[in-house]
Amino acid sequence: MKIFRVVLVSVVLGLTAACGLFFPSEDDSVRFHAGHAVVGGRLVLYVPMCAGESLDGVYVKDTTPPPGADGPWTAPILWSVVGPSAELTRSGVIVVGDDSGWDEVVTPLSELSNRLQARIKVATSNALIEVGTAFSLDAGYFPSYPSGTDPSAIDFYFGLSNGKGDILSIAEMDEAAECAAYYRHKILEQN
Repeated sequence: MKIFRVVLVSVVLGLTAACGLFFPSEDDSVRFHAGHAVVGGRLVLYVPMCAGESLDGVYVKDTTPPPGADGPWTAPILWSVVGPSAELTRSGVIVVGDDSGWDEVVTPLSELSNRLQARIKVATSNALIEVGTAFSLDAGYFPSYPSGTDPSAIDFYFGLSNGKGDILSIAEMDEAAECAAYYRHKILEQN
């Protein structure tokens, strides 16, 4: 029985460590940050990238547990796209639900819930890295702009999902952010 417990604990710890490769770390020093804003009622994300990195795709999941869920469940994908085709999108600006900046819409946008997670795929010279950001859609600290505002000329909320962050321009986020490759390296180092 003692051996069974040791094996079970080892498996659980191994699975927990593996999850660190795919989900944001709880350690703020290695947390991947993205910019968040709202333009004309649409969520806009900015993904800071370094030289040699390029946006590959994004998917947005609903992290609201279904009614009566008391165990594991799979968060549904609400929007999924790949292959940025517009210059604005290639530069890291993602207007959630705007399919026009992408080569392929894998999952057309369905109604967004309040609790969301965005998983962003970034290509580097030798790997495809997936980084993520989780947030509440009605976060009162996201800057809000009227319809028609140029998403490349706005400021974004850049920080933790609890409102502890700053309002920064794209240039300021690029200066403050770490590369996706750095984020992945720190997660692997942590595990």
